[in-house]
Amino acid sequence: MAGKMSLEFLMCTDQEQEEVMSDISDGDSSPQNKEGKVCGECSSPCKFKGEVLYHKLQHGVQEDLIPCHDCKLAFTKMFAYRNHYKCVHEKVKRHKCKRCDKSFFFKKDLPKHVLAVHEKLKPFECPTCTRAFAKKEHMQRHVKALHPPRIEVL
Repeated sequence: MAGKMSLEFLMCTDQEQEEVMSDISDGDSSPQNKEGKVCGECSSPCKFKGEVLYHKLQHGVQEDLIPCHDCKLAFTKMFAYRNHYKCVHEKVKRHKCKRCDKSFFFKKDLPKHVLAVHEKLKPFECPTCTRAFAKKEHMQRHVKALHPPRIEVL
């Protein structure tokens, strides 16, 4: 996703964003199951693409991968491994907000923060009570907790 991220993309949940990004950049052709990906060699289930890649190393199928031995993931590009290691294992938050002291592991979280906290944008409205939320997942949690579906008894 080159250039600026659209407001529509930023309004997606993190899981929806991950799906979009993996569709764009995922060259992995491993079959998928309900929970994630499976190994093409032995059908072992894996939750993440990186797990499948690390697993392929065990079979000797793909030897050009960069493994992370700390968490048993593998990467096709060195920059992806370095970013992973800095974020996950060294806890480096490189993306700093210019308006406050908050910083983030992932670049995609900074514009969400600015829109929600500093711009006070709340684009997600509860369909029942019209309360507004900055994040889609917060609105969904609100609906689930306060407005559960009613079952009509006949």
